[in-house]
Amino acid sequence: MASYLRAVSLIGLLSLFANLAQTEAVASDDMPAIAYPDIPAAVADRVALVPPGWHIETEVTGDLNGDRRPDLALVLQSDIPDVSFQGAPMVGPRMLVVGFAARQGFRPVVSHHRLIPRSNNPYLEDVFDPESGSLAINNGRLEITLRFFLTAGGWDRFTKTFSFAWNRTGFELARFDYDYDHRRTGLTRHWIADYRAGTLIYSTGKSSSDAPVKSSKSKLRGRSGSPSRTSATGWSSIHSASNCIAGECTHSGCTEPARTMAIATAPGALS
Repeated sequence: MASYLRAVSLIGLLSLFANLAQTEAVASDDMPAIAYPDIPAAVADRVALVPPGWHIETEVTGDLNGDRRPDLALVLQSDIPDVSFQGAPMVGPRMLVVGFAARQGFRPVVSHHRLIPRSNNPYLEDVFDPESGSLAINNGRLEITLRFFLTAGGWDRFTKTFSFAWNRTGFELARFDYDYDHRRTGLTRHWIADYRAGTLIYSTGKSSSDAPVKSSKSKLRGRSGSPSRTSATGWSSIHSASNCIAGECTHSGCTEPARTMAIATAPGALS
């Protein structure tokens, strides 16, 4: 049964590439380029982290580097909105900024704009919702949750939660949760990749059924418990050609950044 579920989990991942690629293509791809501002190397207060033309959308505080001082994580949003393909204004581009508490103010260690995608699709609900805790600090980890839901043009709905841990040189992905459900059929799928433990848990079921959820636990291939830095995009591949969940992987999606699909086989660095 465990081997069957592992095979199903891989098949599910590959099939989701085809089903969800179009959904995520409307978030970030084909968007006009913008010049993201630089963040100062040191600031006296949180206001100094906000460049002209941007504003704080949400913020959280908590100890991220183990020094028992309240660090700061911000999501900044541009005052200039993106525009849908119908010409209507949408939410503006966003930046994730993290500053460690210093003797005077904060020392920024992260300025990142690729994780929270942009969109020009008016039927795609905003993937980042500060009111529902899309940005959080829990147990010393920085968590970002993205929700994908099309009000028209698709039945798929999924949520991705990235949990980053500081390792003295940078933030690296320590855990990745992926929840998927199909609104018409009631099919549910859930992946938990724990990179510190080196484990992958896969569960599947039906929201409309009383049947028990089927689940399996397997080892993540690659450097379990030893996160590695990745390419300039800041993310590992979902599957690399030499490090796929099932060994050799020839699927075209294997070279896509991890932010575009379900699960990464090796954690990436946030920079």
